[in-house]
Amino acid sequence: MQVDTKSAGFSLRSFIYRYPLLFDSRSAGDVLTKRVVAECAHPMVHEGRCSQCNKSMGNDYGIPVKYLQRSLRISRVHAQRIRRTRTRNITNMKKLHLVLDLDNTLLHTIKLAELSADQEYLKEIAVPHKGFSTGSELFLGKKSITKLRPFVREFLREASTMFEMTVYTLGKRKYGKKMARLIDPEAVYFGGRVISRQDCTKKGCKSLDVVLALESNVVIIDDRREVWPNHASNLIPIEPYCYFSTKKKNGREDDEQALTSILKRLRKIHACYFSPRLELERIKDVRFLLQQIGN
Repeated sequence: MQVDTKSAGFSLRSFIYRYPLLFDSRSAGDVLTKRVVAECAHPMVHEGRCSQCNKSMGNDYGIPVKYLQRSLRISRVHAQRIRRTRTRNITNMKKLHLVLDLDNTLLHTIKLAELSADQEYLKEIAVPHKGFSTGSELFLGKKSITKLRPFVREFLREASTMFEMTVYTLGKRKYGKKMARLIDPEAVYFGGRVISRQDCTKKGCKSLDVVLALESNVVIIDDRREVWPNHASNLIPIEPYCYFSTKKKNGREDDEQALTSILKRLRKIHACYFSPRLELERIKDVRFLLQQIGN
């Protein structure tokens, strides 16, 4: 049987070269030469069909990775294989994985209609979303306004030297990508790694099952503990950033201090993990290091 690449709705060849780690050498060769092994393991499913043997698998198969390709899902076995490979490759680059929330962590967005009378002037000084400015912290959309957290650009610049970073928001995909472009207009920090509510495997909750990295190497930064019910040991909570709140008590210095403090912890975690003096296997787990380092 040949793979029906037309019904798949996307170019398998270009996708393989774009995301080679989603394929092992055998499966990639089978797809490109349109040959299928006798018993297909269905590593990837696109629009409900196995991209290798074209068998109908339904829309609930495996794990969704729609942030990489629309309607794409991968088997749990293949996902774990990818996690091990990617984590090994990133670790060889002396990096770990960092998952970042957006709202109230890196920025604050509200609807224009929610601005108070005293805040109306902000619409006049904000930069339009489409006019990305690396020097601006305030951005105006058609129906909303966004303020970046102080120190966010400096934070991302240094964190990127120690971590491969992924955005994870419970907002919609379109919103997540738009906000990621505001803080990373050149896509040098996140690339296509913007996970949204459409990728979640449980409504209203975030999980590392859709992150293609081993949990032992993933640090999470989020202002909401409750949305990570299964990964509290990976989490560094941050004080919520609420720039537009009329009840706001913190000043700019306090808001900046939050990311500064977390950056110090990330440096410690990175240094300990890659320290040549710490070779015990349990040390090579950020969850253990987060517990030991504390605040």
